[in-house]
Amino acid sequence: MPRSDVCTLSTLFLGVGLTYLFSANWALVFLVIGSLGMLLYVCMGRFKIIVHYAGWGRGPGEDAYVPVTGTVQAFIDGNTPDVKVSDIYFGKHYPGEPRQLKVVYSRGRVGARKTAVIPEHHVLRLP
Repeated sequence: MPRSDVCTLSTLFLGVGLTYLFSANWALVFLVIGSLGMLLYVCMGRFKIIVHYAGWGRGPGEDAYVPVTGTVQAFIDGNTPDVKVSDIYFGKHYPGEPRQLKVVYSRGRVGARKTAVIPEHHVLRLP
């Protein structure tokens, strides 16, 4: 379970527990804070970029790509999406041939999937 979920649920349970220890007013304050935290987490998750597939290679066939999905998702999660596409990050596969990065992504869990193809030495920027 993600850390933010644990924190939000802990706050909600703390609010319920405080009902028995203190006045209902303090419990209500903690319940409201926990609910707002959960609402914020759900809303922010809708706009997060999720990488479904990323491949580094010569293209255009699927067998011409080496999977690098985890690396690309780590760049995006680390708030460094503006990365120059090169073999430094993705490996020296297919030497001597022009390479590209193919990324299939969506905004949030239910957003429409989009595909971006970024040539080598260009910057990875997902809209």
